[in-house]
Amino acid sequence: MKHKKLSKLSVICIFLIVFLATLLIISSKDALIIKNSYLEDQPSKKTNLYSVNKNGQTYGPHIDNCEEEPDLIAVYGVDGTFGYIKSTDLESPPPTPEEALKQQRFRKDSTELPVYDKEGEKIISTFILENNSGVDY
Repeated sequence: MKHKKLSKLSVICIFLIVFLATLLIISSKDALIIKNSYLEDQPSKKTNLYSVNKNGQTYGPHIDNCEEEPDLIAVYGVDGTFGYIKSTDLESPPPTPEEALKQQRFRKDSTELPVYDKEGEKIISTFILENNSGVDY
């Protein structure tokens, strides 16, 4: 068999292809290492189903079977105005059955809560929380 001699141009092209492929592989590995180290440095965040306002508060409708409530829960005020009540204005669940009974004994029939704009700053209406039936979002 006869061997063909490669021209200088062919040798240079092959060298460049191998060099560029090696460079590409090395840079992509470095990019992955940088990306992974960046992600490791970030605090873990749960995926949030709610939008966030300019004050960093989450807002939106109550979502059944969701682990977290938004900071501002969507409601309609007594006059039909759409807005948000603060989740901190709602009673937290009592830790024990005894505490639940105590809360029920001293609970008023209804509670009036302010309804805020989506920034949680301006009161735009009121919401009546009927304590005997829970919140009707």
